[in-house]
Amino acid sequence: MNFIPPDFQNRFNGKHFPQLHLTSYLLDVPVLHDKPVALKAMFIHSLVGDVITWYHELVRDHPEASYRDMFKKFVTHHHAKKPQSISLGELVALKQRPDEGFT
Repeated sequence: MNFIPPDFQNRFNGKHFPQLHLTSYLLDVPVLHDKPVALKAMFIHSLVGDVITWYHELVRDHPEASYRDMFKKFVTHHHAKKPQSISLGELVALKQRPDEGFT
């Protein structure tokens, strides 16, 4: 049986939910679930833009990491980039410091 790589329709660009993308990726490659090296290697094909560079650097810096570790790092990194919600009370309490410009 020859493996035909999936055509990832929804590539991750860093602007959506990383956990949802990871779930979608795993659903797209069921034949790789028992092939951890291929699962880790194919993941980059589901990414686009600056996220590809980030993942290349992650693989370079952690060559021995398992796919599970890589996926955890992916979700943690990209989840942290999401804007955090702020309550009305926190917003009201914000003050401009004297050394901060108005932009």
